Amino acid sequence: MKTTENQLVVAVSSRALFDLESEHRLFEEKGIAAYRDYQESHKDDPLAPGVAFPFIKRLLKLNELFGEAEPFRVVVLSRNSPETGERFFSSCRHYNLPVKAGAFTSGQSTFPYIKSFDVSLFLSANRENVMYAIQQGLPGGWVIPSGKKAEEDNGDDNELRIAFDFDGVIMDTETQYTVFWDEQGRKYLNEEDFGRRIKGQTLLQIYEKHFADKPEAQLEISAELNVYEKKMSYEYIPGVEAFIADLRRNGAKIAVVTSSNEEKMANVYNAHPEFKGMVDRILTGEMFARSKPAPDCFLLGMEIFEATPENSYVFEDSFHGLQAGMTSGATVIGLATTNSREAITGKAHYIIDDFTGMTYEKMISLHK
Repeated sequence: MKTTENQLVVAVSSRALFDLESEHRLFEEKGIAAYRDYQESHKDDPLAPGVAFPFIKRLLKLNELFGEAEPFRVVVLSRNSPETGERFFSSCRHYNLPVKAGAFTSGQSTFPYIKSFDVSLFLSANRENVMYAIQQGLPGGWVIPSGKKAEEDNGDDNELRIAFDFDGVIMDTETQYTVFWDEQGRKYLNEEDFGRRIKGQTLLQIYEKHFADKPEAQLEISAELNVYEKKMSYEYIPGVEAFIADLRRNGAKIAVVTSSNEEKMANVYNAHPEFKGMVDRILTGEMFARSKPAPDCFLLGMEIFEATPENSYVFEDSFHGLQAGMTSGATVIGLATTNSREAITGKAHYIIDDFTGMTYEKMISLHK
């Protein structure tokens, strides 16, 4: 039996992988006995795919590229009954999904099993469950319906998906943040070069890792940061506006994937009201449990766009961001805006200075 030492283990709720809404209504209207009887009598009837089905199918398909290594493993964590578990695994066999392990807890919390299965990411269609998991320090991801029926999604489309980091990739802000965090490091931690160390981390993670025993410092830093971000200069990286416009003309789906929170992004929208309309989705730090260098943010972007690493590109500048992009399996193009070309050599598939002269055609010629 394989261990999880070299695997990315993703846990998914039964109601995210398969459509159990009608069964859930039966439970609410007629109770647990009627629900269990129904599941037992329909144990051989395959469940319809749910909102997480396309992502899980694509994720497990990636194992085919690695032979026996199988770097991706999926388990189910469900508060449903054992009868539902029997039908669940029967449905997995029906769709040729190699999901063979999990826990059906009959109403008890599933969170203890996250550590038992060494889970890297827990996916659920229930936002409250995900937020509770995150509050408990557990890795959670909210599965958002895409509007496309899962049973119609065969994963074979060729449309490209592009994920841009924000600071230092779309907007020239990284040097401003380095100045701010270097000052905080000197002021509260007596450390130099603190700004470089925390690049790519969310504010919450910075506090948890470096200021956990300094609650007053956290309040002071937050207040200073809010004022600082309102005064920051938000200037586009050269060429990025024209490049994004060219991507849109060629039908590419575009997401901004940033560790910044919504409060910070509100300052960006005030400075550039047009920005939201330039891209399809903006994913902020509140939407994923682990920040870069973990690949969670880019995997979430692929999930929302129903993408695979083969048709995804990541544009990044920081060391943590580049590592996250490479781990996600996408084609990674590094920008020498925050660090030099020499510093990021070997950390991306390709390196550019900025987006001057970059086009859709040039980008696809750089596929890994």
